[in-house]
Amino acid sequence: MRPLLTVLCLGLASGLSNPALAQDMPAALVDVDTVIIESMSQTQGIVGRFVARRSSIVAARVDGPIEDVPVDVGDRVSAGDVLAELDSDRLESALALAEAELAERLAGVTAAEATQALYRQDVDRLTGLRGSAAFSQARFDDSVAELNSVSPGCAAARPSARPASMTRAPS
Repeated sequence: MRPLLTVLCLGLASGLSNPALAQDMPAALVDVDTVIIESMSQTQGIVGRFVARRSSIVAARVDGPIEDVPVDVGDRVSAGDVLAELDSDRLESALALAEAELAERLAGVTAAEATQALYRQDVDRLTGLRGSAAFSQARFDDSVAELNSVSPGCAAARPSARPASMTRAPS
């Protein structure tokens, strides 16, 4: 760049020092552009990775597909903030199934108690007839056996209904 500038300066100086040569040469055409002011930015690609200074383990009480993540990477969060919302369709189906199983078990308990009450009533009626001509010892023995066979089933049905109860988490 400098040698070109030096040659141009010398050429101009020699042309100006010789007025005869300067008059014989035609005038050079010059284009003029408007001056604009604009900001420039320069970018450069860099290969690398970001590593967090601190990390934490996040775990959910239940598994399932995630429906929404209300926070973004880099957001500040504090204890109790919701980090992800699970799709509740599968959980609601499981809850409905558990409630139906509970209702079925409770219905079984009610049926067993009603059967036990019926057999107890039959035994009480036959006990009242004892000593009369309408009393049958065989029928009495059968009723007592039926009552004894239903009673353990009724007692077993009651505890099985308790573990099936569920509570809905606050939303």
